[in-house]
Amino acid sequence: MIDFSKPVQTKKGGGKVTVLARYGDWLWLEDGAGPSTWSLETAEATLINVPEPVVSWHNVYRSGIAYGYGTHKEADKTADNCRLALLKLTYSPGHATVEIVEERK
Repeated sequence: MIDFSKPVQTKKGGGKVTVLARYGDWLWLEDGAGPSTWSLETAEATLINVPEPVVSWHNVYRSGIAYGYGTHKEADKTADNCRLALLKLTYSPGHATVEIVEERK
């Protein structure tokens, strides 16, 4: 089931689609080629919600990188004085970033 209150994209190619309005079983969409009207059934078969990024926090030690935590606070809570850095990893399909949040000097 698609949540049309969140961003959507096409299943094939991941093209961005903007939901302009919903009228019962009909949607008014903008897909880059101009506005168009789609049935809810066609939209459900053609579109998916844009995957939300997954974020994890990792303590870095001389011995390696520790298990990922769900929040900065959780990573801090488990860290000890030997932590060299704190990394924030953000992943979404086809794209990942690594940010050094804290680094011991």
